[in-house]
Formats: sequence, C-alpha cells, structure tokens
Amino acid sequence: MDVTSEVAGALYDSGCLKFGTFRLKSGVLSPYYIDLASVLSSPKDLCKLADMSSQRVKQIAAKDRIDKLATIELK
Repeated sequence: MDVTSEVAGALYDSGCLKFGTFRLKSGVLSPYYIDLASVLSSPKDLCKLADMSSQRVKQIAAKDRIDKLATIELK
C-alpha cells in the first residue's frame, strides 16, 4: 500500500475523514471534511500518522536543510 492510501486509511479509520456536504470557512462547499481532532481518540491511527510524517520529514532532511517545523492548530 502506498503512503497516500495509508494516510487516507488512517484518517478514515479514526473518524477524521467525513463525507457529506460541508461549508468551509471560505464559503466553498466541500464533499468531505477532515477533522484532525478525532485522531486523538484513536492512538493506533495517531501513531501511524505520526510515524509516516516523521519518515517524510527524514526523507526531506536527507536532501534539504530543515531549519524549522511548524504545524497548524487542531481547532
């Protein structure tokens, strides 16, 4: 399974990936919504996402210098 499929699976399994009609802050309607706060209640999926993220950071760091990392707020 490729990384994209693994990330999507972890988001879906943890309940983060929701399907329906959602109005985003921009006013645009979206057929899906990702609520990252939900992953906190699924330790297995949280660990999987954290591991995949750290692997990606390591891949980037092997090629390019990384001075800082930043994330967005959950809510």
